[in-house]
Amino acid sequence: MDFGNPIFLWALPAVLLPVILHLFFKRRKIRIHFSTLLFFVKKERYFAYRRKFHEILLLTLRTLIILLLVLALSHIFFKRFNFITGGSTEAVIILDDSMSMQCSLSAGGTAFDFAKRKAEEILNSLSGDDGASLVLLSGRQGISLTRDKAEVLKHLRQAQLTAATGSMSASMQSAIDQLRKAPGLNREIYILSDFQKNNKPSRAISTATLENCRVFCMPFNGSSENLSVEGIELDSTPKIVNRTVNIPYKIVNHGKSAKDVRVELEIDGKTVQTRQLTVKEQNSASDRFVFVPMRSGRLIGCVKITDENIPLDNKAFFTFSASGGINVLLVRDMHDNELDPFYFLRFAIDPIKNNPVLGIKTETENISSLTSERLKKCNILWLAQGEKLPDDKAILIRRYLDNGGVLISLPLSDSSPETYASLSKVSNYKIYNVYRTVTPFNKSGLRFNKPLSELNDLLQLDLIKWRKIQQIRYPAGNAIAVNGEEPMIIEQPAGKGKWITLSFDLRRDFSNWPLLKSFPVALSALINYAAGSSEKSLSSVCGENIELYGDKIGFSTTYGRSGELKTGNSKCVFTENWLPGVILFNSAEYEAAVVRSDNSESIIEISDSGDIKSFFDSPVALLDIGADITSQVTKLRNGTDLSGALLLLMLILLATEFALGGSPGMVWAGIKKSISRRNKS
Repeated sequence: MDFGNPIFLWALPAVLLPVILHLFFKRRKIRIHFSTLLFFVKKERYFAYRRKFHEILLLTLRTLIILLLVLALSHIFFKRFNFITGGSTEAVIILDDSMSMQCSLSAGGTAFDFAKRKAEEILNSLSGDDGASLVLLSGRQGISLTRDKAEVLKHLRQAQLTAATGSMSASMQSAIDQLRKAPGLNREIYILSDFQKNNKPSRAISTATLENCRVFCMPFNGSSENLSVEGIELDSTPKIVNRTVNIPYKIVNHGKSAKDVRVELEIDGKTVQTRQLTVKEQNSASDRFVFVPMRSGRLIGCVKITDENIPLDNKAFFTFSASGGINVLLVRDMHDNELDPFYFLRFAIDPIKNNPVLGIKTETENISSLTSERLKKCNILWLAQGEKLPDDKAILIRRYLDNGGVLISLPLSDSSPETYASLSKVSNYKIYNVYRTVTPFNKSGLRFNKPLSELNDLLQLDLIKWRKIQQIRYPAGNAIAVNGEEPMIIEQPAGKGKWITLSFDLRRDFSNWPLLKSFPVALSALINYAAGSSEKSLSSVCGENIELYGDKIGFSTTYGRSGELKTGNSKCVFTENWLPGVILFNSAEYEAAVVRSDNSESIIEISDSGDIKSFFDSPVALLDIGADITSQVTKLRNGTDLSGALLLLMLILLATEFALGGSPGMVWAGIKKSISRRNKS
């Protein structure tokens, strides 16, 4: 409570005037002597009680009337916040630039555009000595507290919507940290947001430690109808020219009514396929496009829909590298009079020379003539080694693996545990030598684990008869195929690539598998799986930082930005992935990054006023987006004037007194009558 004209409070003793008059002119009993009481009419005592109650009620009404008049004249008002008149104000504007702010308002335009206009009104309401700053909810760089409000306005007008989510707690902490260091006596935080439920802090935000701080919240409530495309996950199989690529997608309807939607597949900026779907309310629809790349190189595409509310989630991007085929280099350690260990493999995966019908090209090389140039041209190095691998060749293969290459090895009849030991040695034992001894193995069957487990339903693998294997152990790897508890094929990470080891040769001295129909299907699937891991791209969500390693890393994006990243110790962080799309890198370990929108921002769930207040552990004021901000804030700073309400209540009490027979004329008449009666007595 506060008073605009406190001088009138000196009139408060006048409240006692009705009490004094009541006591002074109190009705006195007069004793009269009569000879008999026979001629008097008997009255019940309750009439006297009723008259006494009536007098007390009138006394109370008159006391309250004078009290209300004094308070009204003193200009009493209620202040929710403390505001020091004449002191400078430090204002921090928290602007919600998350994707949900792209929703449409009933008045027209987006919530984000309307919030920017309201933020300008806040800046215009500040005086020349006041400071201001801009904090963006997504975490993007704003501007710290400054007296140069023109600079703050410049940053505000340049602010762009992102496809990321935001952190209310982090934004408030940034605002509190700035205000704690500010010299102004008055501290204010303005939050312009739709207050999505996914942004609700895990615990109430405290502003109690910041002296004389006021928090104003302006909520924006737009349309909850929205369609979105979820992020696309392509399978890991290699993408080859003239071979089909499956592109799955999922359309989600977050609204309360069914929608008909046109779905388009766009490759390199051109629409190549379309679909028409009906998506039920609060439901989703999934399907896939089948695309055949006609050129090699990196392709960039997206699945897109048309939806006016929140267009940023209308596209789901993807990228892949299409090659003319998978190049497999078959390297052997053998003499001319020995049986080729790749004889059956070559006819299984590359049956027609110079015509890779399965998209797999093979070349054969002897271990003695293996060079780094030959390794650079192959996707997979398939090595059959009997004698111990020479150290110089082991160094070449280790470098190949460090750069992301894939090695598939198999034993020969004369292999030993030392055959591949040099590869482990030259890697400082970061690559584990899994081979043990060649032993008889009189068992049948083979079972694949994920990701090749689908082969178990397609092939009659139980017809395989094993004769012997070279035992392998996998403390550093995962089993791709097993026979009971015995690992038959395992893989382990090796540098940026991987090493897949087979416990068997691909000739008939180890098993009868090369003669079965399941052999070419399984070996083709194994090669496709091995080559598929060479895709050097990653997936990220808008707003997440991307760590890269390399020197002088250049980048370009599908939304028009390009440049070179600053690196320190061959490391840098890419921080400008605020919009969905594809980012291409050069001179980095990753060639591309697919950035998708945050799915939680596609679900429009707005907090009500009670939920908004529960964001904080201190009182907050809610501002109306339809009213002028300056007048609202001024009223909240100055408080709510109660004078009018007090005057209205006083008139009601006067009317009540009049109705009870206590009008001012009757009061004065009663006073004069009491005075004359007193004089007579």
